[in-house]
Amino acid sequence: MQRDGETRRIAVSPPKAFEARGRLFDALRQAHPAVFEPRELGEWGGYDAAIAFGGDADRAGSGEHDPAYRLFFPDGAATPGRTRVQLADAAALDPVLRERRLDEDHAGAQPLAVAPGETVLAAAGRDPLWSSTAGGAVHRAAVAPPDLCSRSGLRTLLGPRRWLSLVPLEHFLREVTAPLAWELPPLRAALMYDDPNLHWPSYGRLRFADLAQHASLHGYHAAIAMVPLDGRFVHPSVGKLFRERADVLSLAMHGNDHIRLELYRDMRPDVRCAVIAQALRRSDAFERRYGIQVDRVMSGPHGLSAEDAIAAMFSLGVEGFAGDWPFPWAPPDTPPDGWPLAGWQPAQLIHGLPVLPRSLFTSPADDVVFRAFLRQPLIAYGHHDAGGDVLGAVARHVNGLGDVRWQSLEEIARSNYAVRRAGATLLVKPYSRRFAVEVPAGVDELVVEVDAGYGTLAPPVVDAVSAGAPLAGAAASGGRRSFLPPEGGGMVEIVLRPAVPVDPERVAEPPWGSWPVFRRVLTEARDRTLLFIRPES
Repeated sequence: MQRDGETRRIAVSPPKAFEARGRLFDALRQAHPAVFEPRELGEWGGYDAAIAFGGDADRAGSGEHDPAYRLFFPDGAATPGRTRVQLADAAALDPVLRERRLDEDHAGAQPLAVAPGETVLAAAGRDPLWSSTAGGAVHRAAVAPPDLCSRSGLRTLLGPRRWLSLVPLEHFLREVTAPLAWELPPLRAALMYDDPNLHWPSYGRLRFADLAQHASLHGYHAAIAMVPLDGRFVHPSVGKLFRERADVLSLAMHGNDHIRLELYRDMRPDVRCAVIAQALRRSDAFERRYGIQVDRVMSGPHGLSAEDAIAAMFSLGVEGFAGDWPFPWAPPDTPPDGWPLAGWQPAQLIHGLPVLPRSLFTSPADDVVFRAFLRQPLIAYGHHDAGGDVLGAVARHVNGLGDVRWQSLEEIARSNYAVRRAGATLLVKPYSRRFAVEVPAGVDELVVEVDAGYGTLAPPVVDAVSAGAPLAGAAASGGRRSFLPPEGGGMVEIVLRPAVPVDPERVAEPPWGSWPVFRRVLTEARDRTLLFIRPES
């Protein structure tokens, strides 16, 4: 919740347009430090900005009491009309959007008549669809956003082939609220292979030495999501490679035994907890045996996880879950009621655990642009049959978005937070459960604001540590906790933990069965023979 003086007041005109988009503006209120109020056209005195649907767009010439920031849409929502939209190379645009060519299926609109002094920010051919005045104070857009459906969120209006109605509005709101906005994480990325193990120098079509060389050549980091059951043996040459090339190669967890729908299928909560605890114990043993780190980030088998499995991961110390959608037990694009920001933030907190977004290597390239626009981690994944040409194309596309930091999944999970300076107070909003933040000199209060997470009855316990010593903190208020930072500033580690953590070493073994071992043997045999059955072209 925003405090007084921490919001921008924005008028929406006419009132019927505001009422017709109630869910949309409620979601935008949650996404930005802004409140939206219905007003008749021109009744904008005292407001920080105005959004107008219909009416005379030439009012952008300004009335005496008009706010500096104004956005004009046509009346009515977007209509079907497929086209390719060219975004301008303009300083007014977010850098990841500049010079992009993006497809749009809802661009049925009357092109704008651009006035002198306006800059065209987006166009279909020669037809302007989005413009702004010098300085970006006044925007006009040709496609108006619709309201959200009852079980949809903002992300449904920001995806491949449907983005043009929301991007001008989101861009405008970022400009209006810039002095109050959170500084989001920088662009970070990783390419991930699910399933391979390190038993031999290759796994199917994937050759680890070639992968390391290719990653160095094309500028990316490759994470191998290994099934913990497979960690009993590592080929010596592969172990040496992973120890020496940690700059471009890393390991993460991929389930435990990788039986069908392992983290999603019905099972007793105690058995589910035992399965995840065993994955952590196996990863610990692997690290001790071979000296190769396994990131405590779970790449979800089939992208799925039951809700109670997410809760168990948090209690056992897993640092993140990489899934195809924010609520990995629910259908895509259908978040639970009351979560319109699903898929909008750097991670979705569920029972305290950050769910990191990932997408297939073959997912639409446009969606990578939108993930970058939201400053989400850019985690693309696939399987061993994806060759260097696929990875090279994905890496080139990601690197073309700007200054991208290629990292392991753990590094991504530990850099997922936002900060904001307010006078002598540094506010931090975590989307990680463990990270280090630099506190500048002159800060006399460090405030950690934990967003309400789905399914969390109480906020996680928040600890702050500097130079190995805990910082003095005030009692938590809602999701906020205040700390006294080190004198003169410095690095502070923030840790979110459950009130009652569970030690994996104290959890009983799950029921034993021969099927997981037999299935992994069959799966590995299939993957290793695939190269001979279906040679790479």
